[in-house]
Amino acid sequence: MKQMENDYKILIVEDLPSDAEFNKREARKVLHNCSFIVVETEEDFLRELIDFKPDIILSDYSLPNFDGLSALKIALEKAPITPVIIVTGSVNEDTAVECMKAGASNYVIKEQIKRLGPAIIHALEEKQLNIERIQAQNALVESFERYRALFNLSPVGIQLGNENGIIDNVNDTLCRMLGYSRDKLIGQHVSIFVKPENIYSINENIRLILDGAILKYETQSICKNGNRLDVELSEASIILPDGTKGIMTIVVDISERKLVEKELIIAKEKAEESDRLKTAFLNNISHEVRTPLNGILGFSNLICDPNLTHEDRIKFCEVISHSSDDLTAIIDDIICISTIEAKQEKINESEIDLNDFMNNLYAQLKDSINLNKIDLILSTLLKNNQSKIIIDEAKLHQILSRLIDNALKHTIKGRVEFGYKLKNDNLFFYVKDTGTGIPKEFQEVIFNRFMKIESDPTIIHRGNGIGLSICKAYVELMGGTISVESIPNIGSTFYFTLPYKPITQITQIEESTRIKKGNGAKTILVVEDEYSNYLLLQMYLISDNYNMLFAENGKEAVDIISNNPNIDLVLMDIKMPIMDGLTATSIIKNIRPDLPVIAQTAFAVSGDYERIMAAGCNEYISKPILRDKLLCMIKKYL
Repeated sequence: MKQMENDYKILIVEDLPSDAEFNKREARKVLHNCSFIVVETEEDFLRELIDFKPDIILSDYSLPNFDGLSALKIALEKAPITPVIIVTGSVNEDTAVECMKAGASNYVIKEQIKRLGPAIIHALEEKQLNIERIQAQNALVESFERYRALFNLSPVGIQLGNENGIIDNVNDTLCRMLGYSRDKLIGQHVSIFVKPENIYSINENIRLILDGAILKYETQSICKNGNRLDVELSEASIILPDGTKGIMTIVVDISERKLVEKELIIAKEKAEESDRLKTAFLNNISHEVRTPLNGILGFSNLICDPNLTHEDRIKFCEVISHSSDDLTAIIDDIICISTIEAKQEKINESEIDLNDFMNNLYAQLKDSINLNKIDLILSTLLKNNQSKIIIDEAKLHQILSRLIDNALKHTIKGRVEFGYKLKNDNLFFYVKDTGTGIPKEFQEVIFNRFMKIESDPTIIHRGNGIGLSICKAYVELMGGTISVESIPNIGSTFYFTLPYKPITQITQIEESTRIKKGNGAKTILVVEDEYSNYLLLQMYLISDNYNMLFAENGKEAVDIISNNPNIDLVLMDIKMPIMDGLTATSIIKNIRPDLPVIAQTAFAVSGDYERIMAAGCNEYISKPILRDKLLCMIKKYL
């Protein structure tokens, strides 16, 4: 024990020197550093009790001119915390009880003197505990007035009660917290706040606190209106002004913390579910990516066979083309969901004619989809003078294309109908099919990310489980809502609304901003650090009689344009060594403000459009680049 390492002073009351030596010997066995004074008279005992200030007293029970009980009485009066051990030659049970009742810490029979050492240790430990208890009590008494001054200014609730659990006082904070007035609480039992199921534990808590325990726990308190308030209670015993023991309870409102904890648990569960879905998504993506790759790589090897017939070569090229389209769609989906997850997706609104837009979409779908057993129907209910609106055309196209594609995937025969109308100052769109339908239990989660519902496990549908979540994210980003109604084996209808933003007049694009195609061959500068990409663009454009120039980076492009005024258009890659495409475009626009620059990028994420337009580019096209789309864009300027 650490206390036993200290210097201890022991006062021995003994008339026999030999017995005094026995006491010293046993004390030294347990106390490494100790000093002794031996007395045998009351006068000497009183003097040394004051001057020597012993840590412990060892007193013989019977002396010629003095006795142990007298020494004990004097010690309790003059030094009440100093323990006294009675050491005697013989003692009967009545004498032992008398000594202990009188206040002795212990008694030891001289024939069992080896018990003295442990008795000394126990007595000193008890003394230390008594000192600490007294100090704590004194500190509480001394601080009571200080706490009293802060009582009603405290931001937490404070309740003072007596040892019977009756409330003596409460502060204003607690009154506000629980909805009671001070007068209504004072004199009440603390059980007024306690939940019925916890009333049994009140008396046990009071007993523990009065015995010196400090309790801290979370519970719910009953407010005046019957509501339950989450609180944290800290309870300890105090000395009240009248000198009696009481209990102070600190009450902290933790309802907001509990709400946050609940939200964190929900968020954690959602995160775990998201991780699970992402794992499933990655596994699915692995399958989705490898499937078109298998077609591309496999048929790319077969197409090189010199013994291949012309018909087979054409068939293999079609497979490679379709597989490439599928792979591009998968990559686009991954990019879309990544920008949505990162909250980087932005709105890029423009002026369009909605009727023309929907008719064009219908025509594209009719041309690109095998509709042998399915009727595709477009229902337009907007007058021509209502169809000129401001909207994010690209995102609207994405939403409708994905919903229609989803409907076609799940419809073996019957019809897929899509349309729109004006309803309550909103554009109301719908996509309706006669497909397999969605079970009721899945309709709430169908728009969750990475969720892929297979109504029939024997039927494998294309898709990676994120198309509908992209639709939902785009609709909400544009200020609308999306929902679904579905009956299994009957069909589904997806609805979404978008704000209606009409325009009175479509802004005409000034002809002067475009360079019209003139007579003679035009010169196009292709700025591209990958030579294979340049060769592809060259093959795309060779049949249209364009002159082609090549630059490997932005700096070369700036040098070529500075020395060649005959360049008519620039196809500018964005990410290149030495000088990137956006920096080069800014410099080129300072040299030739009228020179059209079309950016070509592999990123195509939200934010690209703003950066590309800010650099001075006229348009941008995303890789992989399709020939027809590129030629259409170039012919706008040449």
